[in-house]
Amino acid sequence: MDSNQPQLAMFEISKEEVKLLQFKRIEKLLTQLKKLGKEARSSLFIMFGGYDSVPEEVHEIPEIRRWAAKFVKRNPEVFYFLSREMQGDQILLTTLCDFTSVHVGEATKSPEEYYKDGVDPMKLPKKRIELELPEGLREMITIAVMDHGKNIDDIEGARSSLAIFQIFDR
Repeated sequence: MDSNQPQLAMFEISKEEVKLLQFKRIEKLLTQLKKLGKEARSSLFIMFGGYDSVPEEVHEIPEIRRWAAKFVKRNPEVFYFLSREMQGDQILLTTLCDFTSVHVGEATKSPEEYYKDGVDPMKLPKKRIELELPEGLREMITIAVMDHGKNIDDIEGARSSLAIFQIFDR
């Protein structure tokens, strides 16, 4: 493995943790990642378990949106750690945004239903969504990520962790 490439931590949040708004396990991992310093930048991918049988995208599931909003409010510096390559930052950010989904065609199925039909859901055309950042969210995350970068002497890394927000500058 390339020494400049961080190890990727795939972390699954259970449906129970989502419903009960529990953060203990993920916050324990964040504490460990913080101890690693710069090496932990872009090393985290958060998954949500127990939702494979629902047709909605992660950002469309109300209980995941509630969990994510509370989690990011408690840990806005998490964006320093989220994997850009795996779009971990994009997945979490879309759960925090107000959105309008534009979809034409047949109703969306769950991944399980697509697989039963012999279709790989990862090869389907993507839905078009329009996102709007809630007031103050970008500022809260930017301040927390930049503060973390200063604390570990990685201002450039912190800046690059915020690149996801460039989609709102268009």
